Amino acid sequence: MKHRLIVGYDGSAASTEALEWAAREAESRGAAVHVLSSYAPPPVLDFGYATAGAIWDDDQIPAWMAHQLSEAVTATFENHAGVEHTCAAVGVRPGTALIEAAREADLLAVGSSGTGAVSHLLLGSVTAELLASSPCPVVVCPTETHDTTGRVVVGTDGSDPAGRAVEWAVEEANRRRCELVVAHAWTPTARLIGEGTGRGGRMHEVGAELVLEHAVRRVRDMGDASAKPALVQGGASQVLLDLSETADLVVVGSRGRGGFRSMLFGSVAHAVAAHASCPAVIVH
Repeated sequence: MKHRLIVGYDGSAASTEALEWAAREAESRGAAVHVLSSYAPPPVLDFGYATAGAIWDDDQIPAWMAHQLSEAVTATFENHAGVEHTCAAVGVRPGTALIEAAREADLLAVGSSGTGAVSHLLLGSVTAELLASSPCPVVVCPTETHDTTGRVVVGTDGSDPAGRAVEWAVEEANRRRCELVVAHAWTPTARLIGEGTGRGGRMHEVGAELVLEHAVRRVRDMGDASAKPALVQGGASQVLLDLSETADLVVVGSRGRGGFRSMLFGSVAHAVAAHASCPAVIVH
């Protein structure tokens, strides 16, 4: 544990939520927070300063950015006075700056969508870069979150990244002293019949049961005997998104196989990061 959280801030509602989330987390963890914004020129500048086609001012933009960042950080940490925090506006590409900072952090928090200084902090651009390359788990916060539920959900598919996600989720659920739900999604196979197609045999379902059983055994070997298994028929993305509606965190591996067979970055992990109702944690 490095006892340090990094936040990417660009002035958007989602990044403001990420900043507030990180402040609360740091308070509970006894960790420090470092907040980064980037004034590297984006293709379209939209941070309340200018719009597309505006003239880039090398002297005014950095000072203006630093002022906006300082105001946001001050307002947030007024309610978390005991948390050590620093901030910096840098002229480096946002993805590059955040990934480098994350090398000395336990978590990297960003918003699910954004605009402006952390240029194009949208899934598929900067956030996608972070999810693919961050050296530590990435927490993606939605614009709005619901009340706490005392539940952490982790998706498993038997892959190595999913195994690491399970281990991270166990430790987090224990730290929070909350319920852990271990979820695995599966879809039935189809077979040809005389009248067309019909549901196949139980082999796929049995395989899914074994994957989930293995994950739950792993959780219990780590000392969490109260983990709740959830074997759910349906598409992996939708299953996790539904579960996120009643969770404080939803945790997934960055890549996967099997029941969550499309859990490659850009599919399930991408969908969960973009649309979860609670903060989503992507573990490599």
